[in-house]
Amino acid sequence: MNDIEILRCIPKADLHNHFNLGGNRDYIYKKTGMKIPCLNHKLENMNEMHSWVNKYIGTVFEGKSGINHRKL
Repeated sequence: MNDIEILRCIPKADLHNHFNLGGNRDYIYKKTGMKIPCLNHKLENMNEMHSWVNKYIGTVFEGKSGINHRKL
C-alpha cells in the first residue's frame, strides 16, 4: 500500500529480524538445549553485537548442521 505511517506502526524488531535473534528463546532451548539470555542493555555498535552473538550463539546455526536446526 506504500503507506509509511502503517509501516511506522510495526515494531522495528519485526522489520529487522534475524532467524535465531528474532526467534523464541524457549523454543530454541527445547530443540537445541542452548540457553540464549535476554539482552539486558542497549548494544552500542556492531562490534559489540557480534561479540554478544559469538559468546551466546556461536556457530550453532551455521553450515550444514545449522540448516537442520533452522528446520526445527
